[in-house]
Amino acid sequence: KIIPEHSLIVFDTDDPKYFDRALNEEFNRNGIKTASYTITDQYEIWSDIVINPNIIAFTHEYKTKPGAITLLGPEYMIIRDEFIGTIPNPKNTDKKKNILITFGNADVSSLTLYVLPQLQGLEEHINKCMVIIGPLNRDSKKIKEILASLDNIQIDLYENVSNMIPVYKEADIAITSAGMGMWEMSLFEIKQLVIASSPREVSYVDYMDKLGYIKKIGTYDQLPDKGEIQSIIRQAIHYNSLEFKLEEFRKTLNPDGAELLIKRMKEVLP
Repeated sequence: KIIPEHSLIVFDTDDPKYFDRALNEEFNRNGIKTASYTITDQYEIWSDIVINPNIIAFTHEYKTKPGAITLLGPEYMIIRDEFIGTIPNPKNTDKKKNILITFGNADVSSLTLYVLPQLQGLEEHINKCMVIIGPLNRDSKKIKEILASLDNIQIDLYENVSNMIPVYKEADIAITSAGMGMWEMSLFEIKQLVIASSPREVSYVDYMDKLGYIKKIGTYDQLPDKGEIQSIIRQAIHYNSLEFKLEEFRKTLNPDGAELLIKRMKEVLP
């Protein structure tokens, strides 16, 4: 009753009740169009537009209503304005590298707490370690205690960072999850060692590892032991021993993705 005719409603959820035929047809009868962001192709999606800007969308087979518009792949990724025009970081040929550790705003699987102790013993490979924790991180006190114990490694701790670009510009390698930060870091051609931090991330982390864009090092419920993760970090530090297709990854993103997305969305409106 409160949504005007000729509106477009955008759902950003994998909850199938929003894909429902009856719901979407009721909107259409009232002159309202719908769009659905989704990471899954498990359900029939009865929206007028289906959007999945993740690269794994190219492997999916969507079940949509006749005439639906499908907007698939990183061509439709929304890049914040400050990241448009970003150039890759210069390749660091020094023996030691700068490592960035970040697992998003909340880090609900406490992956920062898992990774930090693994750095002990890698002092000869690490120039400095940059750690980012968001305002919803429940482990900040424990994280600071662990950082204080890493007395042979330079630590830069960032809390509630509003501008990530200066941090990204310093990073050679990142240990991270598969959220939006992963895509942002691809613009800087940072090597990324990725842990899938939730069930929805697992399939596309596997896929991107297969493409050579990132290196998967585990999942939230199946983490490597200390010896294994240290071996992977050493390989990533030495350029010839672990290959990443960094330039190819960066070029998958369209700087005008937001503009293109809006242009295509308008096609369903009168």
